[in-house]
Amino acid sequence: MSTSRRLKAAGSSEQVSTVLTAAERAQLASRARRAGISVEDFVRRSIAAYDPAQEAELAALATALADSNRQVAAAVDRALAEVEETRRALRR
Repeated sequence: MSTSRRLKAAGSSEQVSTVLTAAERAQLASRARRAGISVEDFVRRSIAAYDPAQEAELAALATALADSNRQVAAAVDRALAEVEETRRALRR
């Protein structure tokens, strides 16, 4: 039984209206179709999956990754400079 049928059967269903642009509505319908579910079930699943706290956590992880990438790039630059210095010393 679909989620909407279960909710209606349980008598706990409420309707919510949202204004979307035509492009947003098309995107919503497209994503639901690709998922093989109704727009209503897609919205329900999206609500259940969305957690603003996770966004903050992901942003913090992205910042840490960017910092790590900068450190690695600097370490590689230093290593390449040392290799070049060693090559010059060996040519003498």
